[in-house]
Amino acid sequence: DQQFSMASPPLGVRGGLHVHRGSSMRSMVPGTLRWTVDVSAWNPLGLLEGPECSFLLSLLDDDERASAIRYVQPPDQKRAIISRLLAKRASNVCLGIEFSNVVIRRTKGKKPFCANMHRDLPSDGSLDNFNFNASHEGDLVVLAAEGRACVVGVDCAAPQQIRQMRRNTKSFEEFAKNFDNVFTAEEWSKVHGAGPRDDQKEDKFRLHWSCKEAFVKARGDGLGFDLGRCSFRCDEVQLEDGGAADEDDRFFQCRLLVDGVQRDDWMLFSHRLKDGHYCTIARGPPSDIIDAWGEFTTTLRRLHFDQDEWLEAITAPSPPFQAITVADLVPKNLRQMYEEAGGTEKPTGIVDVVEAWHRARRSSSYDLASWEAQCEEMLYGSPAPADEATCAREEELTARLRNL
Repeated sequence: DQQFSMASPPLGVRGGLHVHRGSSMRSMVPGTLRWTVDVSAWNPLGLLEGPECSFLLSLLDDDERASAIRYVQPPDQKRAIISRLLAKRASNVCLGIEFSNVVIRRTKGKKPFCANMHRDLPSDGSLDNFNFNASHEGDLVVLAAEGRACVVGVDCAAPQQIRQMRRNTKSFEEFAKNFDNVFTAEEWSKVHGAGPRDDQKEDKFRLHWSCKEAFVKARGDGLGFDLGRCSFRCDEVQLEDGGAADEDDRFFQCRLLVDGVQRDDWMLFSHRLKDGHYCTIARGPPSDIIDAWGEFTTTLRRLHFDQDEWLEAITAPSPPFQAITVADLVPKNLRQMYEEAGGTEKPTGIVDVVEAWHRARRSSSYDLASWEAQCEEMLYGSPAPADEATCAREEELTARLRNL
């Protein structure tokens, strides 16, 4: 698909997008999360019957626990547990609800949401429409969250899944016949034009497939939307540092068409992650939500926006995914119990800092700019000399993180 640079954004995008290789405390946005957990290297002893998984399952509500343990295959069991912990931890971190008190519910179309969002949200509106979505396929479990305006959907399309679906077909063309009515002629042109090899066509197929899934997951349709009605035009975004992207360090902006008509009130962002896992985030208007029972919609404070405000919301920078571990999903006050239950994963510290940052924003007693700079230096800066002043500063910051 077409490439464009930051100096020349596509039609309808004001100011372009900013794509960073790394993360920054100062670029954080309240309620905006991009988390990924690689479950391929996580092998808890005894799986569901073992002490580690038993402890993690005990952190979930009855309904979420029951839906997680219904899976039969071990890889599916691991992904299901982590996706549900991601949802609960994200709500705990961003909204400040005690982890044990977070209530996760699902719409009729199976879209998860936090059912007990606080009504004393920040007065700046930054968390008025906090919502999230999770996806799991292949090696990755991912979560995306938005705070101020957009409803969000996320989908992960893994190469392993396509290969499994192709087991009984000799060629990609034969496999593609099963999806004749799902992809539009324009999309098939992009897929078949990706290159002469099947793996190149599969790669482009996954990109467009993840867009379709992320779109319907943002809306909350479940299986009710005909995927053949939606199509996507995906443009690769150049990294702002001008460097060449690795195959697994590529980023796309994708525009939505429904029944052939471009929808400028939607925007999608796709990341090509580990070994060709396409993880796509869809941002759309709350007015497009499909919520038959009406429970999810009542958690959102704003359903309508003027045109300029909405354009700013959907074209805001979409941050990169941050790789975290299973231990990051366990609140700090429960980590000793996790270790005693046989948990071998170690936290990255990323989620703890994001949690403390949200808490600091809710407090008027902190110099937020100074606090962010210190956290950023500790998380992302080069190691400082181990002198007394440095050690004292790190001890002070650690204490502040613990006590916030």
